Amino acid sequence: MYEITRSFHDEKQSESRLNFNNRESVEHQTLAEGNLITAKALYDDMQMKKYKKHKKRIGQNALKSVIESTEHSFKAVSCADENKNVILSGKEEEREKYDHTHNLEYLQREQENAKINILEKKDVEKLNKTVKNKGADSPYNAVRYKLQGTTEKAVKDAIEVAEKAYDNVKKLKEKQSTETIELKGVSVTFPRIL
Repeated sequence: MYEITRSFHDEKQSESRLNFNNRESVEHQTLAEGNLITAKALYDDMQMKKYKKHKKRIGQNALKSVIESTEHSFKAVSCADENKNVILSGKEEEREKYDHTHNLEYLQREQENAKINILEKKDVEKLNKTVKNKGADSPYNAVRYKLQGTTEKAVKDAIEVAEKAYDNVKKLKEKQSTETIELKGVSVTFPRIL
């Protein structure tokens, strides 16, 4: 008889306790996708000659959509932690703050601490650098309440970050629905039975 071993690294254990199919997580996934589609459409408009005069305002709205898409991707992961036992486990007050923040750096850091990486620190820094803060308390508020002078390259770079976050949430969701076991050095992946 073959010995069956399951290799659960910290990352795998964290991922296996997430439910991306609950209503709240699905809603955030849908909103992330919608904001990403909007940002890409605005980016395309930004490049059109007929909108040259409005390029900066269109770019600002594209950045706003990118930031919101990225936040929704992070929130899709947060909501997938239904039992609140993966991210900030045992820290109720911090988790309450975490669940309501718009701070992408904080969301990324706490998910990374829980061994979940839809974005790396450098990705969030890259995104935040596209927004000119100008006295606002956060990039999220700066892009909403302060005029932004942005470039096509900055918007394109920001869209790449939001795409990465959204794609990585989709990958996590896909991983969650399969199980891999190893039999004498051979890995077998099959649908997970919940």
